[in-house]
Amino acid sequence: MSSYAPRLPQIIEMFGVSRSDVRPLTKEGAAQWLQKLIGNPTAWVIDVHGRLVGEIRLDNLDPHDLSATMAVGIFDPQLLGKGLGSESIRLVLEHAFTHCR
Repeated sequence: MSSYAPRLPQIIEMFGVSRSDVRPLTKEGAAQWLQKLIGNPTAWVIDVHGRLVGEIRLDNLDPHDLSATMAVGIFDPQLLGKGLGSESIRLVLEHAFTHCR
């Protein structure tokens, strides 16, 4: 499992990872995760009122075929079901189809 993933067990399962594989996130691991996002031009953090609450990214982007895989995660269980993921997906797809061609 990547050290960049969120650490809450119920969230980790949404990424297809077993709860038993969850390890504590270190300060270094958090810094590596953030640097990986910063270095990816098709990855964004999701923030609510200046607080990082998730991430969304396009992987395997093929501008010719207009295809990609997408990963989105909301890390705060209290924010699940509030439409943040849906809105993030809408914004990223709008961006992808206008700027990544």
